[in-house]
Amino acid sequence: MTCLNTKMRVLPITFASCLAAACATGAAEAPKPAAPAFPPEAVEFFEKQVRPILADSCVRCHGAQKQSSGLRLDSRAAVLEGGDNGPSVVPGDPDKSLLVQAVRYAHADVKMPPKTKLPEASVQALTTWVKLGAPWSSVPTLSAADQDKAAPGHWAFQPVKDPSAPPLKDALWVRSPIDAFV
Repeated sequence: MTCLNTKMRVLPITFASCLAAACATGAAEAPKPAAPAFPPEAVEFFEKQVRPILADSCVRCHGAQKQSSGLRLDSRAAVLEGGDNGPSVVPGDPDKSLLVQAVRYAHADVKMPPKTKLPEASVQALTTWVKLGAPWSSVPTLSAADQDKAAPGHWAFQPVKDPSAPPLKDALWVRSPIDAFV
């Protein structure tokens, strides 16, 4: 019983001294809030409906290379931070989201994309996305030109080929054509 008491007295002192040391060095900063976890259906909606719109119509002027009006649309954090005019998206509220207002051509001075309005289906997809809370996956959004530059040699972007089986020294152990590659 005395051992337990001794350990119980040491533990709080050790914890307190560690906490004090961490605070003194600045290591005990408040943790950053984690990105919200979105349902897989919402992330799939983003990937299939919204990311292509952002990649094809927005990231060219609001991406890593160029940030017109200080706005980036290639990550969720950047979308929520916004640009010179404030946050571009208010998750859950498309009517207060500058991005939705811009693609709806709701204001005379801010119309995006500037040359031609997006098709109504694209405007609806962006509106629905904001209503869903602006879900995002962890993959960055690249413009089509940046995708072409980033992946020319990557195996996933090569055309599918049907290679011929390699020559064999002993064909007796091969039961299927796949075995020849092993």
